[in-house]
Amino acid sequence: MAIAQTTQTGGGPTAAEWTTVYLAAPNSRQSDWIEVLSFDSYQHGDPVPVKLRWLSPTHLSVVYVPHGTVNFQAIKAGGIDISVEEVRAGF
Repeated sequence: MAIAQTTQTGGGPTAAEWTTVYLAAPNSRQSDWIEVLSFDSYQHGDPVPVKLRWLSPTHLSVVYVPHGTVNFQAIKAGGIDISVEEVRAGF
């Protein structure tokens, strides 16, 4: 399965916010998740909108509205191909 998680630390002008996409086996512990994509957010309090879609059992598509910067992007992990697409308008 694929999971998108947004995390915020701190507050005010020193706050940090990022969204991470993981691959995970069902019922796996969070420590076993594989990070495949990570974004920093430009707008605090407004996470990067992300849509996850399985195109096949071995191909994950990640579509996002650019509210931040892609910091990390895997193209393949655990036998899963990962494609990433930026869209300017909402989903």
